[in-house]
Amino acid sequence: MKYIFKYIKKFIVKIFKTISYLIDISIGNLLVTLFKIKEINAKKELLKKVRKLVYSLLVLIMIIYNAFFSDYIFLDYTIGYIFKLIVYLASFIKDVKIAAIFIKYSTLLWKGIKVTLHLSIIGTLIGLLIALLFSLILNIRVTKKTNRVLKIIINSSKGFVKLYVTVIRGTPMMIQAMVFFYGVYTFYKWDPLTAAIFTVSINTASYLTEILRGGINAIDKGQMEASRALGLTYTDSLLYIIYPQAIKNSMPAFGNELIINVKDTSVLSVIMVTDLYRVATIAAANTFDIFNTYLLAAILYLILTYSLTILTRFIEKKLKLKEISIPTSANYTEVSLTMPSKEI
Repeated sequence: MKYIFKYIKKFIVKIFKTISYLIDISIGNLLVTLFKIKEINAKKELLKKVRKLVYSLLVLIMIIYNAFFSDYIFLDYTIGYIFKLIVYLASFIKDVKIAAIFIKYSTLLWKGIKVTLHLSIIGTLIGLLIALLFSLILNIRVTKKTNRVLKIIINSSKGFVKLYVTVIRGTPMMIQAMVFFYGVYTFYKWDPLTAAIFTVSINTASYLTEILRGGINAIDKGQMEASRALGLTYTDSLLYIIYPQAIKNSMPAFGNELIINVKDTSVLSVIMVTDLYRVATIAAANTFDIFNTYLLAAILYLILTYSLTILTRFIEKKLKLKEISIPTSANYTEVSLTMPSKEI
């Protein structure tokens, strides 16, 4: 298994290198020619920025496509093969009740898994984008020199974000899904899946906004002062110095939110979303074997969450994120503040 992952990693790296090369010789060289750049370092810097921009746009297009137009083709041609292999292996123990249920409803279960992953991944990514904007609004500074109209806009925006976070964090996702779906449905007939993505996105955004705000506040204030002393504006210091560190430090929390969303999407069956939980409910109603059916669903949820946990830990390792030990009663050493007396 270790060697298989090693070869997969090499294959993915080669694909990225090939795409980067194609970007450099097409868009990159065109921009170098247009801007008449001759210095080697300037060329490298420009090509690096172009690659980042293209990859960001590709990711954004993929998110939008998967959110509204895709029939989960990407999942079918990746995780789908692993699922088929598990179904094939289960056929050797089909005499066991749970394996028999898994084989009989494998097509329906796979559909439920795809919907669950689709909702959790797309919802988390869209929620993260909203949270980045909202956390930036909360950290905009209003000074005496700020224009009065702009000051009103900033303060109103901050008030809206605070109210939004309070309301969304203070109400269950199940009730939010019911309110949004049936509330909007009275004047716009939207489908349950779109309503579910909307619900997960705004719910995730409220939590990630607070996570990012905490990540920004955790950074030493001296960094802002140092960047201002070097001539950067408050906005530039926030965007280029504070924000990247806050996002990096909050990565474990982002991964945790994704894993929570995989489980929490089960409540969206109340608006007729055919996720893994709803599929398990249908299978349980048909087989009358409630225990084994829901046990199978629990195992599938565990596999999904554990796989995502491994993936997030791998990303954390690559980003070289270190755990910070917080003083507790177990590791706290009392320090005496008594000053030593002078010897006479």
